[in-house]
Amino acid sequence: MAVFSGGNVSLNLGVLQLSGEFSDADRQCAWELYTELRTRGALHDHPTSENELMSEVLDSLYTFFSEARGIMKRFPVGRLGTDIYHLGFLIDDLLNNYLRPFLNEWQADFRYWWQSQADQQLPPLTRQGYYPYFEEMMSDHVVLKLAMKETLDMLVQAYDLLPPQSTE
Repeated sequence: MAVFSGGNVSLNLGVLQLSGEFSDADRQCAWELYTELRTRGALHDHPTSENELMSEVLDSLYTFFSEARGIMKRFPVGRLGTDIYHLGFLIDDLLNNYLRPFLNEWQADFRYWWQSQADQQLPPLTRQGYYPYFEEMMSDHVVLKLAMKETLDMLVQAYDLLPPQSTE
């Protein structure tokens, strides 16, 4: 597992603005959140996003919720930054203002439809298009992905999480 050293950070999330000195633990926390966001196609745009199977997307989002909560537990506020700044606030915002509302709105209804009402003879990607609220769910998913992509970009910039560029 990569371990990082300290520095400065400033994040402006519109409603929430955080800044201050960050410690090694801050950067490690940022790296863990970055890893979860970056490796889940359900949370950012990628070339195959139009071919996402929403039952798998919902599974991934549910798992991300649990993993992000685990990151918050591993990096308690007493161990990170100053009293003003803590990545836990960012994670809390992501979970409670973006991810939880999406899951609350769509997970139970889509899963019920998928398992009990959808035509099981159709290929999965075709079948999900017949969900009565598919367009609204996909629209909300785009909003969620945009928020997560902005967060991913901010983490990369604020914590300098890109690999060093080759000088060759």
